[in-house]
Amino acid sequence: MADPFSFEAGGDTPVRRGVQRLSFSQRIVPLAVGKGITTAELVNRLKKLHNDLRIMEQEAVDTKSLQTVQKDLRSQSLLAHKDKGVRVLTACCLADILRLFAPDAPYNQNQLREIFEFFLKQMQGLSDKTSAYYQMCFYLLDSLSTVKSVVLVADLNADDLVVDYFRSFFDLLRHDLTKSVTMAMVDILQQLIDESHHIPQEVVELILSFFRKPDDRPSAYKMATDLCNSCPEKLQRYVCQYFSEAIMAAGHGLEDDEEREQWEEAHTLILQINRASPAVLLNVIPLLEEELKVEYTNVRTLATKVLGEMFSVPGSKLAEKYPQVWKSWVGRRNDKHAAVRLAWVEWTLPILRNHVDLAAELNAGLKEKCIDPDEKVRTAVLNLLANLDVLSAHNISAELLVTAGSRMKDKRAHVRDVTVDALAKVFNLKYSEIVDSTAGEAAAVTKYAWISGEILDLLYLEDPGFKVIVEKALFEQICPPTVDDALRSDRLLNVAVFWTNRQLKAFVNVLDRQAKMMQATAAYLDQCEKYNGGIMDDDTEHQQTETFLGHCITYLASRFPEPKKAASHLQKFAKANDGRLYKLLRGMMDLQSDYKQLVKNVKEVTKRLDQLGGAIMETFAILLRRISLTVVTKSTIPHLVEKIQQSRRNPNDKQAQNLGRVAETLLKYISTVFPALYRSNIEQFTQLLQDSDDDALVADSLDALARFTRVFPEEAPNDSTSRAKLVRFALEGTPQQAKNAVVVLAHIRQSEAEDDCRSVLETIMENLNFENEKLTTHMTALAQFARHSPGLFEAHYPAVSTFIVKDVLLVNRRKAAEDDVDWVELEDLETEGVIKILGLKVLTKRLIALAAGANGETSMTTTAFTPEIAVPILKLIRRLLISEGEIVATRDTSLPFQAHLRLTAGIALLKLAKQPSYATTTSSVIDVKDTHRLALVMQDPIYQVRHAFVDKLMLYLSTQAVQFEYMTVLMLAAHEPEVELRNRVKTFLTRKAKMLRATDETNGGDSGNASLVEHTLVKFLHLLAHHPDFGTEVDDLMMFAVYVEFFLECVANADNASFLYYVASKLKTVRDLWSESSDNLYILSDLTQLLIQEKATHANWSLPSYPGRVHLPKELFGKLTSAHGNENARRSYLPKALVDLRAKKENAASGGHSTRPKREVVKREKEHVNRSREGSDNESGGEGDEDVSDQEKAGSKRKARKGSKGSTGTPAKRRRSGGEEREGSLPVETPQRKNAPRSARAARNLREVSSDEEEEGGMVDVKTPVRAGRGVKGKARGEVSGEGEGEDEGEKENDGSGGEREASSGKVRKSLICGWVMLGYSRE
Repeated sequence: MADPFSFEAGGDTPVRRGVQRLSFSQRIVPLAVGKGITTAELVNRLKKLHNDLRIMEQEAVDTKSLQTVQKDLRSQSLLAHKDKGVRVLTACCLADILRLFAPDAPYNQNQLREIFEFFLKQMQGLSDKTSAYYQMCFYLLDSLSTVKSVVLVADLNADDLVVDYFRSFFDLLRHDLTKSVTMAMVDILQQLIDESHHIPQEVVELILSFFRKPDDRPSAYKMATDLCNSCPEKLQRYVCQYFSEAIMAAGHGLEDDEEREQWEEAHTLILQINRASPAVLLNVIPLLEEELKVEYTNVRTLATKVLGEMFSVPGSKLAEKYPQVWKSWVGRRNDKHAAVRLAWVEWTLPILRNHVDLAAELNAGLKEKCIDPDEKVRTAVLNLLANLDVLSAHNISAELLVTAGSRMKDKRAHVRDVTVDALAKVFNLKYSEIVDSTAGEAAAVTKYAWISGEILDLLYLEDPGFKVIVEKALFEQICPPTVDDALRSDRLLNVAVFWTNRQLKAFVNVLDRQAKMMQATAAYLDQCEKYNGGIMDDDTEHQQTETFLGHCITYLASRFPEPKKAASHLQKFAKANDGRLYKLLRGMMDLQSDYKQLVKNVKEVTKRLDQLGGAIMETFAILLRRISLTVVTKSTIPHLVEKIQQSRRNPNDKQAQNLGRVAETLLKYISTVFPALYRSNIEQFTQLLQDSDDDALVADSLDALARFTRVFPEEAPNDSTSRAKLVRFALEGTPQQAKNAVVVLAHIRQSEAEDDCRSVLETIMENLNFENEKLTTHMTALAQFARHSPGLFEAHYPAVSTFIVKDVLLVNRRKAAEDDVDWVELEDLETEGVIKILGLKVLTKRLIALAAGANGETSMTTTAFTPEIAVPILKLIRRLLISEGEIVATRDTSLPFQAHLRLTAGIALLKLAKQPSYATTTSSVIDVKDTHRLALVMQDPIYQVRHAFVDKLMLYLSTQAVQFEYMTVLMLAAHEPEVELRNRVKTFLTRKAKMLRATDETNGGDSGNASLVEHTLVKFLHLLAHHPDFGTEVDDLMMFAVYVEFFLECVANADNASFLYYVASKLKTVRDLWSESSDNLYILSDLTQLLIQEKATHANWSLPSYPGRVHLPKELFGKLTSAHGNENARRSYLPKALVDLRAKKENAASGGHSTRPKREVVKREKEHVNRSREGSDNESGGEGDEDVSDQEKAGSKRKARKGSKGSTGTPAKRRRSGGEEREGSLPVETPQRKNAPRSARAARNLREVSSDEEEEGGMVDVKTPVRAGRGVKGKARGEVSGEGEGEDEGEKENDGSGGEREASSGKVRKSLICGWVMLGYSRE
């Protein structure tokens, strides 16, 4: 295309013939030297000339008439004139000449260069708006812009002139220029860029320099941005050249600091340019792609960041234009260095937010990074989720959220914390869409609703750290605080409607923890007030108060992730002695306080605690959450009742039904955990009981009243109408209604209520036979009378016990059939079976009530209490356990009845073991053999029996309801065939051991000393020695090695290995008081030592000599003579074949190489034994328990029944043959327990652990599998509460929550140190 301004240098002046001729005839340059023109006159002439030229049109002018003027105007007398006005007017006239002569210029190249240099000088006048010639300067600028005559400069090959124009214009921007001036300048520079064949590098550097610090010169930055955006294609090559040198240097390793600094500055500049004018960087992108592939980590990291930001620019098409670069950048997520992967993750969020079309690839990459080996990368992904907004969350895939959720169980505590916090924030962000999908994502429920439940599931891991982060997420994000009672209650229901029963129980566990922490904190505040900051006059009182305060602090601190730090903070708080804080904290724990007042108290407490300084708020932030009811308050109760009523009124409304169901469940649990919340609503429940026609709502009200009256009996409804309704329920209602009605009646402190109870009892006794259609209801009521009104019940006990034993338990009206299955769920069990179970419960509850009366917990009965009163019932329970639930002489009890009776008997024995009167007295009626008998239940052939028993035992152990020695029974899960159940037991034991060690350390013990859990080894070995499957054959011992290995997996570590080795070897210095021969014990001692050595070898532990002494339990072991002890120490009781087999197995496991550890494992058995002998003189043992009964000796075979899907045969060899049996052991003919337990095919809830369990035990996952098809019917439950039978008052009513709750007395549970005495140990 021809240049419109092209001309031949030095050629003739172009001529255009037109109609317009220049009329100006005056001279502007003197004709002769000495005849000059005055400045004023010259100015006037130039003005006239300018005016004449300005009005002339380009196409109509006769250029020949301009020849004289165009020659005069380039005269030096004008160009170099001293007057500014002359120069400016001359420039304007020259601009007009160029316009009129266009497209040809009347000057040669040298003349044009001189003219454009002259123009540039005159345009400096634009910096002064007050100048008289400002408008003329602007005219000149505008003319160059609009006429585009400045493009002539591009043909002059004058790079320096082009640079001057750019530099001068950018310098002019330092002044306050008008927008029109700036636009004209941009236009001129743009023309220079577009028309130049070559852009000087100085120009490129000048333009790019203003991107470095945009805020320093905003106007220059804007001009540079405008130029880049208007000429991107022309500048791309030059910009690429500018950056290529710095970027390519990175490929050589950036040898010095200067190179590195320039390289980093170049990338910073690229980002600045990209934010304003990404188009000019088009040729730079491939350079950055190359950086992604170099070997230097810092280069790849920075390139990943730079490209990430460039891809994230809203509206950017970079990924579309450069698909290969995008692919290379996405591939950096798998870079070998974490720094690069981290940089990649950090820039995915902006891209997700601004580019939906790229979300799929990014979601896949982020999903991978959720399981990245580097915790910083995993954390970065989770931080990304925490920073999502509503729109960007829409672009996150559900699969990514689920994968991120798996990080809640990450091995790193920090990652777990960030995960829970991030997902809770996402849940809070999307809550409105979960409730109303029309407000946003249609799939919001599927995508987000699961989050809150998964967070609650973490509580089942029984870790104090998990509890803290779950509580924080629950109270701040899932159910955030709000002063509106309706909104707060609605949110709880809308969230809980998506929870499983297991998750709902976890939530109740949080509430229960709050209840216990309130009690403990109240006791702590009482002691703080007595402590008075450490200032007390009475030394005795001072010491006693310090001791009690220490117990309170120890109890509270053990519930925190860092007990030592928490104890320090609690001690500091006590020394501060701030009475105002005491009052505020008590106000926060007042269940009747107003929500607004609670929020006000929290703010003031936080402010005052901050003034104490230090990190005390780390502990008290957790404590404040645990003692402040911000989710469930007294105002929640009527709202839940209203939701239940709405669901009854709208049976076809699915949402109302779901909310009503959840409200009903919550109402039930709240009444268990916080019955005091019902105090302000008790009249409403009483009215519902009296007037409502809704049977389901009446049942709920009755249930709530029962729970309330247990804690506040003085406030139980005592009007005649309510009592009459209660009597009717007790006699004619369902078993559950009868149970609750009797509980309420028994707690009403009025003589009329006692008469009502007496009347109900007499009516029941008159109809106590199998012809009674309400027998199940009446038996349930009897159980509650036995527990809560022992004084009234005792008069009828002879008749009741006779009926239960002779007419119920020892008689079968429904005979066993060939097609009987092994197990059916309780609600599907035939009535006779349910009555048998209830009968056994009635007998058990009477014993519990008598023991509680002896301890002053309930009213005394007329029956004088002695522990021996339990002997007949214990014999019955033992008989049921030994004979597999078959105690009828005709031996025709159906298989489901037998299974349920075994389970009920095992749990009954545990419940009686909870009572100190039966289990811890010197004349204990529950002995060691009873612990052995529980092994029959722990390894029952029916999976549902084992599962329910394990749940109950773990609950009692976690709440310290039974002695810690019962943990040894759980260890028998080593051969549990159902992997899930075995792993759950293992997790429970492992965490329990860890928490006990931590508690012992908090109590002042040395972390290197053995804690309570390590001392159970000897009792566990004693249990194994009396196991019916124990044998001395190699196969038998290999099987029993699994038990010991299971124990070591749960308990052993580098710190306690030497202690375990020591106590195992010490067993060879004593004899077994419960067996004629101690060989079994000695074999297990040697086997355990061998297994500890093997484990120490594999784990690279040392086994130094244990420095302390341990006295073994005297009720189990007696002393040996010194000679016998020495002989035992020298003798190995293990078969050589076993030792060789273990060695061969170890050698094979190590690949044929020696397994000798780097640190020598020191075996000092002889030293252990000698030292043990020093302390054995003080050990003594009594005689064993009475001989086993004939029936127990005879036993009954646990055969694998023909066609049974619930049990299998026993392939293992028995130690004994025929019917021979050692005295004091379990039945000889009981089959091998290793394979006897049979797993189920499906899963279903049975009896889940209570929400109100103790903190150190945590919660237990109690999901119960149920087998499908023949062999099992219905759903699984381990108790009869659904049929009207519940827990004892001492257990504070399970009713589905499966747990216990202590009376709200405010007492703090004693330290676990008391467990040492319970186990019969002493330590030096």
